[in-house]
Amino acid sequence: MPFRTDLFLGTYNPKQLQALQSAYRETCKLLGRSSLTETEAHKLAKRIYMVYDSGIENPTDIARVIQHAESI
Repeated sequence: MPFRTDLFLGTYNPKQLQALQSAYRETCKLLGRSSLTETEAHKLAKRIYMVYDSGIENPTDIARVIQHAESI
C-alpha cells in the first residue's frame, strides 16, 4: 500500500491506517483498477488522504466520494 511511504505527512494510528488501506482497496475495486503504476497509486492515495482528512472516515464512503468525483 502506498500509505507506508515517506511521501505522505501526518500521524495516523493503526486503526486509521487500516481504514486508509481499506479505502484504497475499495476505491480500486469500485474504479476497476487492478494494476496501478507507482505514480498512479500515490496520486490515488493522496486523494484518499484528502477525503479522509475532510472528516469522511468510512472506507466505503471514501471510495464512493472518489468514484463520484471521477464521474463528473
